[in-house]
Amino acid sequence: MFRIISRRSLVASGVLTLSLFWGAATRAAVIVNGSFESPALAPGAFVNFAAGGEPVGFAWKVGTGNVDLGYLPVSPFVQFSAYDGNQGVDLNGNNRGSIFQDFMTVIGQKYELTFAYADNPNEGGVSSADVKVVDLGSSSTLLNASISHSTSSNGPPPSADYTLFSAFFTATGTSTRLSFESTSASNSASGGIILDAVDVSPAANGEVPEPASIAVWLTLMTVGAVVARRKSAGRPEQS
Repeated sequence: MFRIISRRSLVASGVLTLSLFWGAATRAAVIVNGSFESPALAPGAFVNFAAGGEPVGFAWKVGTGNVDLGYLPVSPFVQFSAYDGNQGVDLNGNNRGSIFQDFMTVIGQKYELTFAYADNPNEGGVSSADVKVVDLGSSSTLLNASISHSTSSNGPPPSADYTLFSAFFTATGTSTRLSFESTSASNSASGGIILDAVDVSPAANGEVPEPASIAVWLTLMTVGAVVARRKSAGRPEQS
């Protein structure tokens, strides 16, 4: 037997479906290759590169100096493992360097930046870096932080003693840049921050829907419900 679904039920169902879809979409990570697993290197290998020499699949750009991408551990320099997966980035390649990545954002959306970091223990001392999030349209700074680390060790036993970073920012434009720049006192190849597991995701409690898009969908569903109701009006139920 056919049953007529009320307009209210149809619209409510549509709202729920859209809400679930929007929530899943906005919580997706927006950073590419945040754990630096691409390109895949052989165990123990590393590559050094500067601006313009980024390997295919790396997804990040080198801004200044040069950096190392390594499959950890890389003996004898860094003898501990990556925080996530197999690979990480040393912000001091042959000298201090920086990397950045541009990504799309939703105006008014609150985002969370997280990552793990350690230091290259081969030289000892304190490694440091600046972390910035900038709106590319206005050049305004959305997040500015400094990190430092000095407790990683090559052992025995080796220990990264990773520190986990978390901070929030709110997008003011549709294109945003995340950058990491070495500020270590040492300009040597063994003075850098080891970076891994970089992620930018919309905050769970900071979702901002697009009113125009949702309004269009709700209008279409309402019209559809009215048409369906009129067509079925007066039609006898069939078994």
